[in-house]
Amino acid sequence: MMHTKNTTPTELANALLSRSLCNVQMAAVISDNRGIFAWGWNHVGHDGMGEHAEAAAIRRGNRQRFPYATITIVGWRQFRGRHVTSLPCMDCMDRIKAAGIPYVQYWQEDKWITFPVDSDID
Repeated sequence: MMHTKNTTPTELANALLSRSLCNVQMAAVISDNRGIFAWGWNHVGHDGMGEHAEAAAIRRGNRQRFPYATITIVGWRQFRGRHVTSLPCMDCMDRIKAAGIPYVQYWQEDKWITFPVDSDID
């Protein structure tokens, strides 16, 4: 069991990367002002198809807390041994919007970027 009381969403997301067996490891953490309440990583799903980290975290989350939450996403490419830009794919953005999570935080180059889900990003 992972202790999350004094862990930030970005710290937990990075710690979860090692749980993924994929070449590009992805992790997602959902939190609000009360703390972290859901997390997931990309893996072979229950049906044998791949499940994205965002989908796993949303599936595990308390939907009543989603309207006040931020989903934090990070990726790591094993071959190169470095972080990758971790902006959610279109399917995951649709899942995030449908869940009602208002903010996305993701890793890009050397910094964390946070944006409201309803905004246009480039």
